[in-house]
Amino acid sequence: SVRAFLFREWKAASVFYLAPPREFRILLWMLLLGLISIILFFGQTLPVAVDEAGLYMTYTRRSPLIVLSFYAGPTNHVLHSFLTSLTYYLPFGATTNLRLPNLFIALLAFLCIYRAFSTFVSRHAALGAALAFSLSYFPLNYSIQARGYELFVFCTLLLVWAAARFLDTQKDRYLIWMGVATVAGTSTIPTFLYPYFIVQSYCALFLLSARTPRFIIQKFILANMAAGISVLLVYSPIILFNGLGAITHNYNVVPIPRTEVMQGLFPLFARAFGDAIGISQPFLGWSLFVAVPVLLLGRALRLRAQGRSYHFLALTLALVAVSPALLFIQSVLPPTRVFIYYTLPIAAAFATVVHFIFQKVSLSTKPLGLALALMAMILVTHFRAQHAIRNDYEYCLHQSLRQIHYDRVQSISSDYVNLGDLANYHAVVSSRDQKRLITMRFHQNDPDFLKSDLVIFSQGGASALATHVPLHFDSCQMEIGIAKDRYVALTEK
Repeated sequence: SVRAFLFREWKAASVFYLAPPREFRILLWMLLLGLISIILFFGQTLPVAVDEAGLYMTYTRRSPLIVLSFYAGPTNHVLHSFLTSLTYYLPFGATTNLRLPNLFIALLAFLCIYRAFSTFVSRHAALGAALAFSLSYFPLNYSIQARGYELFVFCTLLLVWAAARFLDTQKDRYLIWMGVATVAGTSTIPTFLYPYFIVQSYCALFLLSARTPRFIIQKFILANMAAGISVLLVYSPIILFNGLGAITHNYNVVPIPRTEVMQGLFPLFARAFGDAIGISQPFLGWSLFVAVPVLLLGRALRLRAQGRSYHFLALTLALVAVSPALLFIQSVLPPTRVFIYYTLPIAAAFATVVHFIFQKVSLSTKPLGLALALMAMILVTHFRAQHAIRNDYEYCLHQSLRQIHYDRVQSISSDYVNLGDLANYHAVVSSRDQKRLITMRFHQNDPDFLKSDLVIFSQGGASALATHVPLHFDSCQMEIGIAKDRYVALTEK
């Protein structure tokens, strides 16, 4: 039964996490508390991003049943949107409720990374790699930002770990976890099919080449069929009400000539490696693109020669090697955030290096804790700096519009939609007592291009509550005068 299965898994996880010495367990839980504090702090202080505003306005504040059947565009990461529609009703601030699901997913990813990496490196190295993964730019950004990419990378991690364990043990329990990861990942973002195809192809080739008993292969096939049917059931309301094209058509990613794909393919993946950890220098991205596969291949071959499990590393290496081929076949060049799962091979390569260092320099728990604390400070500082650079418009709008609703504003976000000569900026303002929608409109053919008109609506969008304020942008240098809670004046500093 499901209850018995969950009980067995809980017991197995408890044995693993409680097995180390007491000091090491204390360090593990301190790191978890530190990760929670970091995510909560940034979740309350960082401006809400463009896509979060779209998520909130289009999906979160609707009924959970509508979220599962309404697909206005690829911004609907269905399972994640469904979770935010549930946390929407919690008695916290709007921003906290919106971002809360990713906090729990980030904690699960940290624990899962630590457990998965412990199969091929020491526990000390696995713990360091888990922390480095969680505080890398993409994972930390999407642990804070209310988007489905954190759930996407967690499901990829779960799929890779379960597949590696299945190939090692051929136990049914890991087929179940593979199915759970497949359904959850694909129900979040359809591009989860990239890692799914790579992992399942690797498993099928290994099972066939190893002359696995027929009944094991049959179980593998049946498990994949069950997962596929479950995904179709999840998407069936969307297909029924919106059509299949709503899912298959992504206006941000369209097919292009394969000659252009060939030209941009490897620069794209070099940027993906760099963006994953928040570095902008092309040389460093190219260096990671070359170094990470070499480290993974070397460690996997050594583990195989020692007769130890190597499938996790081989699978992460396959994620790096096969993804470019899939894009060439599909003839597209998607945004680098699609390859957030590249943080897994980067973290695995980092764990390999740290494991080698720890073999040469033995560290007790206390020095290890100090080293991890220093690493966390460096990564968090780097993240904060990179986030301000990569989201400068959101910071500008956040700082400017905070003055509109005095100190009661908790978060503001923006969205830009180009409609010919008319451009719209949408912003969600979350206050302690209500939620407001701000829309700024300006004509691009206006002689004074930076002049905008600010319109404030209630959550329901009642135009009768609108108040108009002329805006003059000057790199965030603006003042907003407030008289009797009415927004009556704005002048440049």
